[in-house]
Amino acid sequence: MKPEVFFQVLKEQGVEFYTGVPDSTLKHFCFFMDSQTSQNSHIIAANEGSAIGIATGYYLSTGKVPLVYMQNSGFGNALNPITSLVDETVFSIPMIIMMGWRGEPGVKDAIQHKKDGEVQEDILKSLNLSYTHISNDLVEMKNQMEDIFDSVKNNNEPHVILVSKNYFQRFNSQQVVIDKANFLTREMALTHIINNIEDDDVVVSTTGKCSRELYEIRKKLYMNPDRDLRIVGSMGHVSSVALGLSINISNQVICIDGDGSLIMHMGTLPTIGKYSKNNFKHIILNNFSHDSVGGQDTSSNYIDYENLAYSTSYKNYFQIDNKASFVDLFKSFRASEGPSFLEIVVSKGSNENLTRPKTTPLDNRKYFMNFLKNIDR
Repeated sequence: MKPEVFFQVLKEQGVEFYTGVPDSTLKHFCFFMDSQTSQNSHIIAANEGSAIGIATGYYLSTGKVPLVYMQNSGFGNALNPITSLVDETVFSIPMIIMMGWRGEPGVKDAIQHKKDGEVQEDILKSLNLSYTHISNDLVEMKNQMEDIFDSVKNNNEPHVILVSKNYFQRFNSQQVVIDKANFLTREMALTHIINNIEDDDVVVSTTGKCSRELYEIRKKLYMNPDRDLRIVGSMGHVSSVALGLSINISNQVICIDGDGSLIMHMGTLPTIGKYSKNNFKHIILNNFSHDSVGGQDTSSNYIDYENLAYSTSYKNYFQIDNKASFVDLFKSFRASEGPSFLEIVVSKGSNENLTRPKTTPLDNRKYFMNFLKNIDR
């Protein structure tokens, strides 16, 4: 389906406002939609639950049906406001929830999407949420959309549109490309990190391309890639996992996060500030984008990470924004009293041939736990 065709159908049905969290399944629609909307008519939310709240406020102030977009693996973030805010028994808010169906049965996908995909329809049925698996036939899609909007408007209820993988045709967006000759790439930053930590440091990395690149770097350096814990799915929770690890061991715990991930569950920061030990080291690889799902902007350029870190009781803050200063600043960061925060400014983009780890998450868990048992704690 051409993104512009689908967008026009929504426009004809009166949709003028969009909010959500970027998803690789929906990225080409989002690229086109972003090219057609103003900042006030398209808000990239911190997480899916926030998007439901934003859409609710929009409807209450305009009486118009909004569209919320998300990946189905983020649907859990939206469950609370869907059941206790927009439900017909509470405020009865009409909205379209367009959801990328990762892990759809019979469609090849990453392992972390398998469970979400298998239970997706069962979840929607258990919530009594109306939903439609949208057709890639133009005439049928238009008929489906007419029925969906009639239902949403007549019943004042949300309706979920399930979108299959590769549903949308490619749309080439005009994204800003940072000059990689003068800025660190994420792969370069990860390589520097690995080369400047100790053998018994415990590394936990966030989901997406960050963990995939970390795996490849370890392999290239002839190191065991499964001595790191590579989080898959569960976006925004890597720092919570690292916190749980850090309070039970004395080794340095290096948490490698991303700006989109950190923003999604930023409320974890004061919890870290309150409970973590001196061994907690938090790194954010900040490329100001949701790079793993298409490169859409985050709100990272509106955050003062230094003030954020200190205001949530981190003891130290460091920033690296160029190649020359990396080693000295990183060594100071690692030697500092934790919890300590390091912002590394990196460019967008990754190797086009970036692979996925050969080992499963269960294998990674086993090897990682063996690594923990064998290090000097």
